[in-house]
Amino acid sequence: MPSQAVEASSGRVRWIQEGDKELLLVDLNQATSEEALGALEAFQKSLFGRPPASVHLLMDLSQTHYSPSVSSRWKSAAKTANATVLKASAVYGATGIVGVALKGYLEALRLVGMGSDSIGVFRDRNQALAWLKTR
Repeated sequence: MPSQAVEASSGRVRWIQEGDKELLLVDLNQATSEEALGALEAFQKSLFGRPPASVHLLMDLSQTHYSPSVSSRWKSAAKTANATVLKASAVYGATGIVGVALKGYLEALRLVGMGSDSIGVFRDRNQALAWLKTR
């Protein structure tokens, strides 16, 4: 497993070690649309070559700027990743319109039979990490 950082120009995507788990951290805290798109590219690159259901994702959406076009691109990438390499995803900090969009996305996944126990939404990083460690 690669342990080095997979960096976008913004440095928002990297592998971190938490106990015995290696997690892919996507840090979109206060991200602009441009930074979120750079992180999306780094996210996709970091998943390349990973075995099925092997990646634990930790995503920080705190104070993230909402853009419908960026959100749409992230949703598409997440759908593919959830169906292939992601084992568990913990998202935290999603409030306001970002939180509403996330809840809508998760409900849409549930309605088409793709919702599962592998995606958790939490208030803060500690809750998200605690949940991921059990997966």
